[in-house]
Amino acid sequence: MTDPTIVGTVTVTQTTPLPTPLAAQIPRLTSRKFLLCLATLLSVTLLVWFAKIGDGVYSAVLIATVGAYIAGNVTQKWVEKSARQDDSILK
Repeated sequence: MTDPTIVGTVTVTQTTPLPTPLAAQIPRLTSRKFLLCLATLLSVTLLVWFAKIGDGVYSAVLIATVGAYIAGNVTQKWVEKSARQDDSILK
């Protein structure tokens, strides 16, 4: 058996990323894509509130709007990443 004596100590620190401050997120909250989705959701909510459309229509519009927003974000990130890769190849 080996002797379990401690020869030295090692301090391990794990850093966690700090949350992004709200000021850095404001450009994302004022994008045309976000504002259009917000306006759509607000208007469809008001239409349900005043009983101009049914619950099923509200659900369909809500799902389509959120899905389109997510798809738009994914597509935008992919296009930006592809452009960066193309730029790095050209240099």
